[in-house]
Amino acid sequence: EKGIKNMGKKKRNYELPAVIIKLERDTSISLVDEAPIDTPEKAVKLIGEKIKDMDREYLYMINLDSQLKPISVSLVSVGNEVSTKCDMKMIFKTALLANASKIILVHNHPSGDIMPSSDDLVVYRKAIEVGSFLDILVYDSIVTNGISHFSMGSLPLDIFKRLDKMDQLDRIHDTLYESK
Repeated sequence: EKGIKNMGKKKRNYELPAVIIKLERDTSISLVDEAPIDTPEKAVKLIGEKIKDMDREYLYMINLDSQLKPISVSLVSVGNEVSTKCDMKMIFKTALLANASKIILVHNHPSGDIMPSSDDLVVYRKAIEVGSFLDILVYDSIVTNGISHFSMGSLPLDIFKRLDKMDQLDRIHDTLYESK
């Protein structure tokens, strides 16, 4: 009976909207030279001044070519005074659009404390995993207060490969604080 009611009606054609995705230039951070960004200090020099006095967490990403030369810098996320939420789609979107081979994540802690939180460790580990599927190396993830910094890239990578539970990340976090 239902089929009979709809028998004479024409089906509407569905139109799929066309979209254009592009990078847009942000002039708030200038890449003044093409020197490789191969140390945490160079990454902090590029981003640290911009975020050192911010009252909430800002997560930036430096997109790099295969020689570690900067392609672009992008703001990934703005959070509150204690954290910033980001998902992997937001991290890797501009990396893919910029055709980056490697990325460096840099974020601030408004408290001035440069030790990574458990959440920071989780994001770093997850970014490494996602990046490996996309053939984009996460070269480093850095916490800075604009003056000093902590490089998660300095931690042994096998620590992150063995971890599968949040309590294990909490133990690493606690160990980092004890050694401080």
